[in-house]
Amino acid sequence: MKKAFKHIWLILPLFIICIGFNTIQNNLMQQDSDGLTGKIIEDRSRYNAGDTIILSATIEDTNTTNLTEAFLQLSTSYGIITLFKDSNKEAINFTLPHFISKKSGWIQWDFIVAGNKLDSGSFEIRPSTAINKIAETYVGPPSIIAGGKDFTMLVTIPTDIYDNLLIDETPVTINEQRGTSTETFPLKINKRIAWKRIFSPEKKGRIFATALLENSASRELNIDVFANQPKDFVISYERPHPFADGNQILTLSTSILRDAYNNIITDGTLVQFTGVDSNGQILRTSATTINGTATAKLLYPDAPTTLKIKATIPGLADSQEIAIAFTSILKEFELQFSENNRTITVGPLKSYLGQLIPDGAVVELFINGKQEINQISSKDGFASFSISEDFYPDATYDVTITALGITKNFKKTIH
Repeated sequence: MKKAFKHIWLILPLFIICIGFNTIQNNLMQQDSDGLTGKIIEDRSRYNAGDTIILSATIEDTNTTNLTEAFLQLSTSYGIITLFKDSNKEAINFTLPHFISKKSGWIQWDFIVAGNKLDSGSFEIRPSTAINKIAETYVGPPSIIAGGKDFTMLVTIPTDIYDNLLIDETPVTINEQRGTSTETFPLKINKRIAWKRIFSPEKKGRIFATALLENSASRELNIDVFANQPKDFVISYERPHPFADGNQILTLSTSILRDAYNNIITDGTLVQFTGVDSNGQILRTSATTINGTATAKLLYPDAPTTLKIKATIPGLADSQEIAIAFTSILKEFELQFSENNRTITVGPLKSYLGQLIPDGAVVELFINGKQEINQISSKDGFASFSISEDFYPDATYDVTITALGITKNFKKTIH
């Protein structure tokens, strides 16, 4: 309790000082005004931004009052501003500076002489009748999806030449052009803006829009309308021949991709092609659309197989599945063995017309079934293997050679 009383005694003097200060201040503002009266004789309640605003006052004083003590206190959007009388000694006039008179809004004023508030009031500054030639107008988003459900919004914020927002109920016209068709929509400013939703048509293209006032117009605004999501589609293929040579290129193509409103979908749409061969191996490739069509490339398999291929636009559309069969490019191949059977030459490898197969065909050698010791790419129709003594001592082994889907098995004694 003693500590609490100690704090009270510390605060009490400050409280008394504050009360005293407020009392003195009120006495200065409300000092004896016997014999001193005055008022502002300008009685207009409304001005336009940019007008020259002069407030004139009269004072009746039975005593002698120094007019330098007369001032006008304004409450504006810039804060509290004090104006002293103009330099004209014969009249008491207060001229508002231009930076205040060009700003729209309400202004409250107090007429004070020698510390006495003799009069008070307010007036409104409305936007100028001179409208800015270019109306601030915005549209967003700048692109929408065809079909009539997606929309963008146009917002216009017209101002006068001093950048004051125009008053509500000011008429505004929105013009839209879609192809050869033009529509006009009359609006009125509400809460200092005018706005309109612009819904997409069923056909892709571009919408042009503008906002107009009596003496003002916006810049031209463009809204791009893109195709909606694609429908399911079909795929096809082209190939130079049906033989699995591991060298040629298979070309996969989509039909022209369209949405539900028959619009060709946007260029650059990603299409993924996935193929599965007879052994369950998965092959993938992808392409983007140009003029609604995607074309991808896939390397030929190097052994007889059937590829089942399907295309997708992830999360949007799918194609049917197609099956592409590849037959062996080889019917037979020859083998030559060295005297000790440690060097094996495969070839010549001949294609379907009797020509040597292109370089790069993979030839594989297995010893004892599962252990692959080498893979060689053919050159000039041949592939050659050397069996090292360090890994395979003299003995009889099961040897398997595979080339382009053709396999040969035999036993050989290596010495």
